[in-house]
Amino acid sequence: MIAASSAEYCPLTGREIEVLRFASTGVDPEQIATELQLAAGTVRNYLSAIVGKIGARNRVDAIRIAAESGWLGLRSDGDTGASGSVVPS
Repeated sequence: MIAASSAEYCPLTGREIEVLRFASTGVDPEQIATELQLAAGTVRNYLSAIVGKIGARNRVDAIRIAAESGWLGLRSDGDTGASGSVVPS
């Protein structure tokens, strides 16, 4: 399992962070897909990859790990946003 205590190292890509941010708001994969102009299956694949990369038990656990690690506050370029909000802009 990935050590979830370091915001310095995030194993997720910018797109995976973006998908996980949307998932953290409670929307379903179909809604995420529409917003990001992806296929719903692609969003589900991203979510599965995220769970595997960070050693989470499921999507909810992945959101918890990412939030506690500070990864959801990361922008796609790896910089932190001023607000640290987990809600996609």
